Amino acid sequence: MFDVEEAINSETAANFTSEEDIVSRAVLRLQDAGFDVLQASEMTINIAGSAKTYEEAFGAPIVTEERPVIKEEGA
Repeated sequence: MFDVEEAINSETAANFTSEEDIVSRAVLRLQDAGFDVLQASEMTINIAGSAKTYEEAFGAPIVTEERPVIKEEGA
C-alpha cells in the first residue's frame, strides 16, 4: 500500500480505498481476535484492545517507553 509510484493527493486518494465487503470482513476478523472496532471506513479501521490482545494478534510484546517532549509554552 505504501510503496507507490504515484503521489497520494486529492485526485489519487480513491485509489487507496477498500471495498465495503473487504472492510466488513476485516472488521469481523479484528473482532474475532478480541479487538473493539471503534470506527471503520473505506480508508481506515480504528481498533482498541488490551495489551494482551495486541501481543497475541501481532506476535510482539507491548513495551512502554518514556520520551521527553516539549509541551505548549514550555510547560
